[in-house]
Order: sequence, then structure tokens, then C-alpha cells
Amino acid sequence: MRNKGFTLAETLITLGIIGVVAAITIPNLITSYKAKLLHSQFLKNYSILQQISRKFNNDDIAIEMPLNYRQFLNYLPGATDCGTSHSTKCVDINKYPTGPNGSPFYGYLDDGQIMLADGTFWLFERSGFITVDINGYKNPPNKVGNDIFMFQTVDGEFVPMGEIGTRFLDCNLKNPGWYQSTAGCAAKAKNNPDYFKEAIRKIK
Repeated sequence: MRNKGFTLAETLITLGIIGVVAAITIPNLITSYKAKLLHSQFLKNYSILQQISRKFNNDDIAIEMPLNYRQFLNYLPGATDCGTSHSTKCVDINKYPTGPNGSPFYGYLDDGQIMLADGTFWLFERSGFITVDINGYKNPPNKVGNDIFMFQTVDGEFVPMGEIGTRFLDCNLKNPGWYQSTAGCAAKAKNNPDYFKEAIRKIK
């Protein structure tokens, strides 16, 4: 009469099958988790910008150019004024984030920076651009289109870059290092619920 227990071979085969299934499913689960987290962080920052826009309107403050980043501090409790491109109070933006081949870019980031209470990092360009690192500069990959997104003031509102009326429309995830090729990804991040899964896979 055969023993009711498993043989060593059967146990090893079972463990092998479990390992294969885990190798297939765990990366997908991790990607899904990261995508949902980034999507949530994106929507949170977009919501804050929308709220600030309404508060500006309620307080009869016009959103004018040149954009004054210090006006935003009044509506962001616990936020830190990080100064401009000449300040390294929070982070040296001359080294962050990186563009092609690891080179820095800061042409649209040098007119003021604000660190929110949760570590989110906002960078301002006086011509009406707000660049947001939705998970903070300490968390990689610090790439436009993955965890860094641009917004633009259009008709007194803060609009995700890539929407009609904004300056940059491209969202090329095959060239994620250069801000002009992915600057328009904010619109897709807002409108496409599966955007972040694709971004995580293509932007390292």
C-alpha cells in the first residue's frame, strides 16, 4: 500500500511550479501597486493645483505672468520655500532631474521651488509652467513622464501639459530622458487609467 505522503520528486515539482507562477505574477503585482500609487499621487497633486486655482479666484488673485511661486505658499500648509535656482536649500536643481545621457535640465525649473509637507517637490517657471515630482526627489527614477509631470497655466487654470492649449504635446515614452519628448505626458496620466503601468515598464 502506497504511503499517502508526497515523494521528494513530487514536492520538488510542486515547488518548481509555485516558483514559476510566482516569477510571473509577483513582478506584475509590484508594477500594478507602483502604478496605482503613482496614479494616486498624480491625482492628489492635480487636485491641489485645482484647489489653489479656485482659492486664487475666491481671493481675487489673478494668475498672471510672470508667475510668482511665493503666492502658492499661502495655500500650502507646512510647505517649505526652497528658493530659486540659485538656492540649494532643498535640492540642487542643476543636478536634478536628469535629461539625455544623465545630463541635467533646468530651463523650466529655475524660478522657484516648493517642498510640500509630504515631500512632493514643485518647481516653477515664471512663464506659467509648474513641474511636479509627485513622489519627491529622493525617490527615483526622477524622470519626466514617470514621476515628474508638467502643468501649465491656461486661462487662469492649471492644466496638465499635453492638453489642447498647452505648449508641449508630445508623450514619447521611448525617449523618457528628455523633457520635451515626454513633457506632454501629464495629459495622458490624467486621462488614461493604464498610463502608469506603461510608463513604469518603459521608463527606468
